[in-house]
Order: sequence, then structure tokens, then C-alpha cells
Amino acid sequence: VEQSFTKLNGTAPGLALNLQKETVGAFEQVKVQSIAVRPASCSQTSALATAPLAFLWSVTEVGSGAVVPLSEVLKTTGSLTVPAYSLTPGKVYALACRLTILTLSTTAVRIVTVSSAVPQAVILGGDRTVPIANASLPGLSKSTCATGAMVIDASESRNRDFPKTDSRAVSGLH
Repeated sequence: VEQSFTKLNGTAPGLALNLQKETVGAFEQVKVQSIAVRPASCSQTSALATAPLAFLWSVTEVGSGAVVPLSEVLKTTGSLTVPAYSLTPGKVYALACRLTILTLSTTAVRIVTVSSAVPQAVILGGDRTVPIANASLPGLSKSTCATGAMVIDASESRNRDFPKTDSRAVSGLH
């Protein structure tokens, strides 16, 4: 688990971000946990010691600055889970958390890269062995092919960069 920690000085809150993985597939959730540290200058009796911590998360595409929409519930908690298929394969994203205590705040950012997934190949039926001609067997010539009809059903294969319900996920083999 990688960590990023931001602590400006004794009067600002500190913020660390634990990122589960720096490179993910589109089919995976992205999980980030924040660790907040109250300012060192606050005494046990000061308002800073008891004030609530406010978290505000954002996810933006690096380069274009496009913002990934997040539910309001996800934006205000100490951890962030970006649902599977929310991020585009081949893109890099900045996951930022702003921590505010009263009038003091700090921001920490982690970078995540979304890689393209390898296709999920699924062949149904039979023993998945495709017979081929073998002229070394007795009674077969070099032009002999497997006899009978052969059906290869790859309809369960899919591109995991897209949800199963997306037409782009379905293979062309049926």
C-alpha cells in the first residue's frame, strides 16, 4: 500500500492518503483511505481539538481535467471507493482529498492509472481440444480433416474494459 502525506506546518491539518493500487483495470474498484492529523498547535481545549473533520474528494482526468462524477455521500467521507467502470482505460486520474478543520485546510493527491484489460476468453462445451489432421496416423492422408461439424461457442467471451451490459463488451463470436 502506497502512502502520500501532506503536512504544511504545525498550524495546518495533516493528511495522508492510502491508495490500494496505483494501476487498476476499468473492471476494478479504486479504494483510497485518508488519515487525518489535527494541527499540532491545537491544545486539548481549543476548538480545533474537537471540531469536525470535513473531507471533500474529487477525481479528475490528468491532462483534460475532466471531472468524474461522484455521489455526494462518497465526497464527504474519510475514504473513497470509485466504483468499477467509472474510469476509462488508458487514462490517468488524480484522486484528491481536501481536509478542512474550521478555517484550516490541506489537500493531498494520489495518481492512478487505468490499464486496458486483456479480453476474457471463454470457450464453452467439449473438452476445449480442437482436433487437427495427423497424417502419421494409420489410414489418414495428408488431406484428411477432422470429421463432423465442430461448434466453438465463445459467446461468454468479453472485453472487461466495459460492463457486461455494455454492447462494446460482447465479443463477435457466437
